Amino acid sequence: MIPRLLTVALLLAYCAVTMPACRSSSPTLEEKPSLVGVWNFQANGYKSELVIQPDGRYSKHDQYGGMMTLIRGEISVTEEPAVLRLNIRDFDPKETCGPLGCDPIVMPAAENYRFRLTANELVLTDERGQSYSYSRTQ
Repeated sequence: MIPRLLTVALLLAYCAVTMPACRSSSPTLEEKPSLVGVWNFQANGYKSELVIQPDGRYSKHDQYGGMMTLIRGEISVTEEPAVLRLNIRDFDPKETCGPLGCDPIVMPAAENYRFRLTANELVLTDERGQSYSYSRTQ
């Protein structure tokens, strides 16, 4: 029994060293960058903070001038093509008010972004082709 195990172990070692097909070229899960964390974007007076939790929940706080929004929900991700879907479950404010009264804000069920992820950068491209380069802060 031991000679057979030794033979199998030696064959596997030889294969791993000499044959590229035996080695995995894709990174392990631990080597892939994670979406989990705090991401910030800022440009032309627009600020956005995206917080993604390990359990898939997220919050997105956007600020432009004196207007602010907070969106909360869950994310889903597809890798081919790389799409990040922000499923919207709750948001604030719920209405916008002016001199003539208030109107309800209607949000879509989700926001979809193509994405590119590195260790410290998350680039989101919306359905109109506008890109937002977020930096990891935590």
